[in-house]
Amino acid sequence: MDPTANQLSQETKALVQQGSWRDACGAAQRWARSCPDEPQAYYWFAFSALRLGQPADAEAALRNGLERAPGHHILMSLLASTLIARGNN
Repeated sequence: MDPTANQLSQETKALVQQGSWRDACGAAQRWARSCPDEPQAYYWFAFSALRLGQPADAEAALRNGLERAPGHHILMSLLASTLIARGNN
């Protein structure tokens, strides 16, 4: 992971630990733009978006992540949970 992506990863995770969901979404978006093939960036964006009550944004991020990392089990699991919670089972 390049230094910028590593910094964004650490920033995102720290914001998640603090419960700063909006800021974590922003950091995760920057991380995904910097390193678009990194599934964790999409996961943490989706995780934070769900905490903000934005399941559609979470779903879109998870689907985007799965396009780049097909079969990624953690993204698939969170997407399934998101769809069930939205009533799209």
